[in-house]
Amino acid sequence: MVTIEEKLSLFSKLVFQDILNESEKKIKALEEKNAALIEEYRKELIEKSKKITLNMDRKIEQKKSEMLSKAKMEVKQSLLSKKQELLDRILEEQKNKAKEFIHINEYALFFKKNFEAILSELPEISGLRIEIMERDREAFQEYIEKAVMDKGHSPEKISYIEGSKAMIGGIIVSNIEGTLRYDASISSLLEDKKAFIMERMYEELEKVGDLG
Repeated sequence: MVTIEEKLSLFSKLVFQDILNESEKKIKALEEKNAALIEEYRKELIEKSKKITLNMDRKIEQKKSEMLSKAKMEVKQSLLSKKQELLDRILEEQKNKAKEFIHINEYALFFKKNFEAILSELPEISGLRIEIMERDREAFQEYIEKAVMDKGHSPEKISYIEGSKAMIGGIIVSNIEGTLRYDASISSLLEDKKAFIMERMYEELEKVGDLG
């Protein structure tokens, strides 16, 4: 016959086993849930990591592009600066040659040829305004007045204006009314030549690949 103590012991074992089984189920369920949460969190971290990496890659590429653009701009500005320096040097050399030119014999021929070309273009005039450097007036006034007379104009209609040093040499002729003006100054001729010099300079630079 089973005693009460034995029944209680057996009951306790059964109850304990039920509790143990239930606890194991709950622990297992909890572990599975935690595992699922951990996996979900892991995937989330991976996605975030990918986005961060992608974002970093984009930022790196953007920075590289910015640095490259900046470098190209600096090179371009430096190149333009060097070209301008070269052009200025060439123009300065031309100006210096022009200043030397006014002191040689060929200058007289140059001066007279330009003045005669201007006279051939002039219509009937009531008077002439001639802008000329003092040195050239002393050298060419007699020639100027004779050339004017040969064209049927009176030397008395000539009004002389002293030219500035910026002219370098040459002559500027206009009518009294100011409606006609012929600029044959050396400074004007140099300015007209500037575009030609620039064009030739760029052609030469292209030959050595400077404009690539």
